[in-house]
Amino acid sequence: MSSAQAVASVPGAEDPLGGPSARVAALEVVNLQKRFRRAGGTVVKAVDELSLRVDPGEFVVLLGPSGCGKTTLLRSVAGLEHPDAGKVSIGGQTVFDSERGINAGPEHRNFSMVFQSYALWPHMSVFNNVAYPLRNGRPRPSRSEIREQVNTALQQVGIAELADQYPNQISGGQQQRVALARAVVKGDDLVLFDEPLSNVDAKVRDQLRYELLAMQDRLGFAALYVTHDQAEALQLADRVAVLGEGSIRHLGPPGEVYSRPASPYVANFVGTANTLQGRVVTSDASEVVVETTLGQIVGPPPSAADLVDGDDVMVMWRPERTTTSSQEQATNSWPATLVRSSFMGSYIEDLYQADELSLLVWRSEGSGGVSDGDTRWLTVEPADIRVLKQD
Repeated sequence: MSSAQAVASVPGAEDPLGGPSARVAALEVVNLQKRFRRAGGTVVKAVDELSLRVDPGEFVVLLGPSGCGKTTLLRSVAGLEHPDAGKVSIGGQTVFDSERGINAGPEHRNFSMVFQSYALWPHMSVFNNVAYPLRNGRPRPSRSEIREQVNTALQQVGIAELADQYPNQISGGQQQRVALARAVVKGDDLVLFDEPLSNVDAKVRDQLRYELLAMQDRLGFAALYVTHDQAEALQLADRVAVLGEGSIRHLGPPGEVYSRPASPYVANFVGTANTLQGRVVTSDASEVVVETTLGQIVGPPPSAADLVDGDDVMVMWRPERTTTSSQEQATNSWPATLVRSSFMGSYIEDLYQADELSLLVWRSEGSGGVSDGDTRWLTVEPADIRVLKQD
């Protein structure tokens, strides 16, 4: 998987999100807008002046709840939706520009796509499904070249032995492998994924994620991947774009999005968090002190927002960043009573009650010594606290 973080556009052009660009982007979306009118006349901003760029070889995941705009954005890139305004370029070629009246059809955009429903031709064998984009592309490879490319693609996804089978003769996971082979067989530099793993069971889904990453690393294509599965997004992405109401609320590496969310919206959507409301007591370049129902909580100042005394904020931290002890610690330490422990497989989830607040603590199996009803001191290091201005 590529470690690319900077995203570029056409050489010499000005980067619409700030700074000059270095090279041609695999995908560039600039100020894209798409609105829908519901029955009754209500206008919904499905995509609201959104800009996004994807480097060659980069894996970007669009993450968000239903209705956030991620699928509309993907379909607009593919030419399956007609945006109201903005610009889309694929590999440096403009395929949509509202001001210049450009709107290339899907067949004239250099990308491949993997659908949630697989979208396989039921009357075609696995081989012919994968060969379809080659036989219908321009220029058309020779018969021997098609055979070689299809066999290579099938081997890459581990289903070479199924070439003569038909979609109704293979499993859902195998069908998804066929769809993936068909997407990569042309060697396009951009592949779009519309929740491709949502219809397979958990074990197969995990395996396909690893296979997809290995294939993307081997072939080097750029990926724009839509999902509502947080674990999937964090595992696959070089960068995650968390969407809400048609706009990007946070765009960054998975670790940053998880540990340092840009807003309460992102913090509440990505992962599990302990959250409570508070009011800033003091704030400077080194720390923020927030008054809460648990008392004063100390954390680092947020990098994306200036806080002043009296601001209403949300304080959050992740359950795995909480430690427990029999004695109060110096900072961010509160007495709490254990209500329930739940075995979660790879960890134990403890539910504590503190001043009518429910707080979660995650600990490794075998680190017990507590029982329901026990009182412990919960402590969080200031560096693990996130103080966020209210949306």
